[in-house]
Formats: sequence, C-alpha cells, structure tokens
Amino acid sequence: MKNKINYYKYSWIPLLICLLYYYPFKNEKFYGFEHEDAFISSLISNSDNFFSYFNNFRTQGCDYYLENRCAIQTSYTGHYITYSFYLSLVDKVFNTDQHKTHKYGNLLLLMLWLFVLVYLMKNNTKSHMIIFSLCASLPFMYVVNSSLIENISICFGVFFVLLLKYQSEKNKINASQLILFILILSIIKRENLIYLLTIPFFINIKDLKSKKSIVSILIFIVIQFFINPFYTEILESNDLGRNTFSFKYFIVQFPVYIKSFFSIKGYLPITIVLLFVKPEKKSIPFLILFICFVLLYSFHYRSKYVIESQEMSLFETYRYMTNTIPFLLGYFLFSKKTRFKFRKFYILLFVFFMIKSSMYMKEFIEDENQNYHYVNDYIKSKYGDDILIVDNFNMISILNHPAATNIINNDLELLNYCLIKNSNDIVLINRFNDSSSNEILKTYPFKIDKEFLNKSVQLYFLNKNFIDSNIIPKP
Repeated sequence: MKNKINYYKYSWIPLLICLLYYYPFKNEKFYGFEHEDAFISSLISNSDNFFSYFNNFRTQGCDYYLENRCAIQTSYTGHYITYSFYLSLVDKVFNTDQHKTHKYGNLLLLMLWLFVLVYLMKNNTKSHMIIFSLCASLPFMYVVNSSLIENISICFGVFFVLLLKYQSEKNKINASQLILFILILSIIKRENLIYLLTIPFFINIKDLKSKKSIVSILIFIVIQFFINPFYTEILESNDLGRNTFSFKYFIVQFPVYIKSFFSIKGYLPITIVLLFVKPEKKSIPFLILFICFVLLYSFHYRSKYVIESQEMSLFETYRYMTNTIPFLLGYFLFSKKTRFKFRKFYILLFVFFMIKSSMYMKEFIEDENQNYHYVNDYIKSKYGDDILIVDNFNMISILNHPAATNIINNDLELLNYCLIKNSNDIVLINRFNDSSSNEILKTYPFKIDKEFLNKSVQLYFLNKNFIDSNIIPKP
C-alpha cells in the first residue's frame, strides 16, 4: 500500500508537465519545420488510402495530385512506417484536424513513459530531477510539439533503458527480451541499431546460446534483411554524389552537437543535473554509448546545406540529439550516488528553463505560421481550388495536398506539364529566392512580378493568358 501512496503522491509530476507542454500550444498549427519529414507522418495518418503511402516498410509522400489522387509519389526512404501507423490509429480514435493528430499522439506517448518512469522510481527524488531537466530543455519541447518521428523513438528508447534497469536490479538479464526490444527500436528508426552496442555490456555470451535467444536473433536478422536499413544510405549517397559518412562532416558538426548541451537554447538543464551524478560501473556504458551516438551523427551528413556552407546552426541539432537522450537517462538512473542539495532551488531553476523554453517555442510557432501556413491560407482563401500551386520547397507542398486540383512539385518537367496541359492559374512559391526556380521562370515568356512576404518568401503569380500582380498583406 505504501508504494501506491508514493506513486499517487508523485503522479502530479507527469500530469503537470503534460499540461504545460500541451495546453499553451493546443490550438497552434505547428508541425516542426526543420525538414519536410516533419509533415509526412501527419499527412499519411490523415489519408483515406493509408497503405498507398508505404513501400518496402518506408513512407512515401506525394509530388503530383490529379483528380484527388496521387499520380506521382516521393520516396522518404529513411523514414519507416511505424510513427505514421501509430498516428493513423490516433486519428481514427480522435478524428481531428491534421495538425492536432500528432499533438494528441505525442501527448499520449509523453504521458505513457513519464508515468512509467515515475511509477518505477516511486518516490526517488533523483528520477524526478532528470524528468524536470529533460522537459525544461527547449529541443525536447520542440520535438514533442512537432510531428517528428523522434517522439515515438525516444519513448521506446526510455522503455528499453527502464527494462535494463529493472532486469539489472533483479539480476535476471533476459537476452531474448532485450534483443526483441532492440528490434522494435530498429523498425522505428534505423539509427536505433546502435542499441545493439548495449549487448556486450549487459548480456553474457552464454545467455545468447539459449533457444529463446537464438530464435530472437534469427527473427532480428530476417526482419533487418527485409527492411534493408542500409538501402537508405545507397540512395542518399547517389543523391548527394558523395559518401554519406565523412570526416569533413565531423569537423563541422561535432562541435555544434557538443555545444547544444551547454546552451540555454539546448540541453543545458540536463547537463546541469548530470554534473551532480557520480559515475559508477553500471552507468559508464551508457555514457560510452551516448558518445558513440554523437560521433555517429557527427560523421553522417545532416543536410546538403551543411555540406555546401560548411556551417551548422544549433537549431539543426535539436531532433538528432534528442535521440541520444535515453542513453543519458540510463547514465543518470544507473548512478546510485548523487550530490543533490538544495533540491527546491534546482526545481525553481528548471521551472525557469521551462518558462524560457516556452517563450522560444512560441517564436518557432509564429515563424512557421508566418512563413508556411499563412501563404497557404491566403492563396486558398482568395482562389480556392481553381488554382495550381507549385512550390520549390517540399514542406509547403505537403501542406497543400488536400486541394484536389493542386499540382505539387519542384521539377521542371512537371511545371512544363502544368503550363501546357492546364489552363488554370499557376502560383509558384519560391522559398528563399532559390536560384534554380529563377532559372525555370526564365524559360517562360512571362513578366514576373515579385513581392516579398516576411522578407523570406517570394510569390510568383503566373497565368497563361494574362499577368496578375498580387500584393500579399503581412499577417
């Protein structure tokens, strides 16, 4: 009965955190605009023909809509179907707007592992400190409010660490359970294969010789063969025209990844807590695995922009470093001794960080709404569905998908098709004055009127028969 009392005593912690994470932004149309895959899972989850977006266990977007059907698909080879499938179940239950599907889904995931963590740790104040520090970090707040696949990845990563913690305390390491759990992690994100490195630290060779372990290993190998996680690297390498791993990427990216743990706009709250942890034999492996994960990300290219510009912003580390958090949680929980004093002071400190992060999140949301959704809303309100929208940036294209007559692509051949085969008006949204789009426009005998929206978006209005100049008011 005592344990139940302790559990209910501290159950307010995850409830409060979830309320602070969800309520202030519950009506905001926010996906997370770092990459186009921030939109893809929510888009697929709301689709009537859900399974048409899957190919070889990977997700696909749509480049070209014709008569309310997708005629040309875009491959998102690095993104597995797991998160999209989960969100589709959420959509069936709540039947809500697209941008709220991932909000409800992420809220359920967050509540699930926070309650499990609090329950297992019961009245252990140490565990509550790591919860506060994590949730007070801006990158984590950004990811949880977005439609990025990291939400389900970190959830199961935390469960894996808690499973290791539970088995270690009972001195009953179950190799087959751990292998199957790593399998689940690996079909969420291919990077999660790094959890295999936990095996040498926690599983003895003799444990792998049991029938259950052998069957688990065979299942793991067969499914990996079916998924082919390295297929993505081949496609990305062909697209880049160079290797996806390079020491050149490491030089640029590694310092920024490390910086993210010492910045107020990064994971500084977690770093503060970890400084008061005394490392022990069982916690060191998690620190080693964390470093391995950061190194893995540092050697792998993160974007074409980073490659070409040879610079990386702190913002570009948010989603990637979030994937490493379960290992830091393991380092924290497996360290029995801590030097916590003045706990109330630290709680106040983390409340300060949470308020500060909420302010930054508001800026992100306003930025996304002004630079993406506002353009869509304006075009649709003025012209309805009798207009073709062509965008050279996939994120805005994905958001345009519900309109039946929209042609969505940045490809020259498809734009040519639009102009020749269709008599409707065509709007090309040229993000950030992209030079390739300017070259495309030069190939057509139209005078182009340019207007800037919030200093970052150019709108070109094209018509086969006449030229229409539109000045878009600022929101």
